[in-house]
Formats: sequence, C-alpha cells, structure tokens
Amino acid sequence: MNTNVSHQDEKIKFDQIIQKDVPLAPFTTIKTGGIAKYFCSPGLFEELIAALEFANINKLKIYVIGAGSNLLISDKPIEGLVIRTSKLCRYSIRGNIFSCRSGLSLDRAINITQNDGMLGLEGLGGIPGSIGGAIYGNAGAYGYTISDRLLYVDYITYDGKSHRMDRGGEDFSYRDSPFKHMEKVIIFEAGFILDKNKYSTFAKQVKDNNTKNRITKGLLAYPSAGSIFKNPKNNIAGKLIEASGSKDITVNDAIICPSHANYIMNKGHATSSDIYKLSQICKENVKAKFDIDLEYEVQLLGDFS
Repeated sequence: MNTNVSHQDEKIKFDQIIQKDVPLAPFTTIKTGGIAKYFCSPGLFEELIAALEFANINKLKIYVIGAGSNLLISDKPIEGLVIRTSKLCRYSIRGNIFSCRSGLSLDRAINITQNDGMLGLEGLGGIPGSIGGAIYGNAGAYGYTISDRLLYVDYITYDGKSHRMDRGGEDFSYRDSPFKHMEKVIIFEAGFILDKNKYSTFAKQVKDNNTKNRITKGLLAYPSAGSIFKNPKNNIAGKLIEASGSKDITVNDAIICPSHANYIMNKGHATSSDIYKLSQICKENVKAKFDIDLEYEVQLLGDFS
C-alpha cells in the first residue's frame, strides 16, 4: 500500500489524512452504518486531490458523503475510500454572488447570506445536509429548490481535474440533478445569485417557520435520513405508505414517523438493515395496493443484498 505521493513538488503523507477502519454511523443523521476500510475528511483542495490520488494508485472504490443526511449506509464493511466533505466549508460573497465549498451546511449558508442582507435561500431552511448533497439531490421544500438560485458548480473528476458546470434550468428537475447521472465526480464548490440588500424579517420568518414545522411534525424526534422515497407524479409517498397499511409496522427499533409516513426513524438501536427492511415492506405494500413503484430518494451506500 502506497503511503505518500508527489503533489505540487511536496510529499503528502497519507497517514496524516487517511484513516483506517472508521465507523460511519456517527457521520449520518440516522446514526447507522458500517465501517469504512479507508476514510478521509479533507479540509483543503490539495488534501482532496491527494485522497483521490491515493485511491487511484491503490485501486480503491471511492464513496463520497457530506453531512450524512438523505443517506443510508450498509451495515457491511465499506471496502474502499470514503471521502467526507464536511470540512470543505469556505465561502465568499462578492456583490450578489455567494460562493461556497460543498461541505458547508445548508442552514449555515442560509444564516451567512441572511446576515449579509441577501435573500434567496431562506425557503430551504430546516433541510439537513450540506450544499454539495443538496445540489446532488436538488433538495427542496415548500415550493423552493436549491437549483432556483444556482449559478455554477465546480466539480472534480476522480482523475483530479477541475471542471465547471454553468447551471441551466433544464439540467435540474424534481430531486434530480446532472450529477446523479455522472460517474466519478465530486461537487467541490457552488455559486448562487441572490438578491442583495433585500433581506427582510419575512425572509427570516420563512426559514424559522420551515424549521419549526419540522419540529412540530415530530420529524426531529428521532434520528432519520429524511424522506425515504420520492413523491410519485401527482401523488405523495407518505400518504400512499399510510393508506397501504404500513404506518404502524416496525422492524426492531426502525419505526415510521407518526406524522409523516415517508420518514423512517431510528428509535434507538436500529441498524441500516432494519431501516432498509422496513422501507422495502412499505415499497411492496404500496405496489400491491396501488400498483405504484416508489423510488428511493435516500441514497443507498454499500451492499444491501
């Protein structure tokens, strides 16, 4: 196993940035998941590039995680390198352009822009996760989506090369983005066009109300990964799950949120296998009763066979 690599005329010691046999459950919002054989949480561009080179040299499969929301990691060991982007959180404001690294949390990005008198991201308040994950899944709530204000996305391919994608409206759709259809890329930075000097108490109320709604509905009562399934066209996944008779089903400590049947929660000691098994029961019951195939919104990482 290689322990260092030449990069920009310097030797990067991989044992300073690469960890072995790291439990992943603490890095997910649902608090489940197995162990990563190799793990890296780069804080600098150079560290990220070195991590990619480490994986390439040693022929390791790469897995990318952000804040760990909207993510279900298998209980089985994750063979390969898991890269966590949460330390990539620098940001800048130039005029009405807000730029930030992919690991910055969505809520923090909203707070930063609001404090600078900028309007445009507040409708996403309360959604857990990072900027990179939100862009990847085109996160949204209450009629807002993150792509509404997106200007550009800088991403890195696994060969270490940087690329820029200028956002076009046709590139994003409901819980979908071009990055879901690209292989071997990591979202690194994004820019947003916001309204400068238009911040108002209304904007803060929108953000605060979205967060309060999640608390009131009990969505934060126990760890969860957020919505498990996408809403089918002209329908709502949670209502279908409830109407299929699945709402009161449990698998060990995996339960369905009483007020939002599209949320599966970890009541204490659930495993990813428990969560996945319960989701499959919901999926099968909805198919049997309504002949509708629910599609996962949550990202499945690892082997669930």
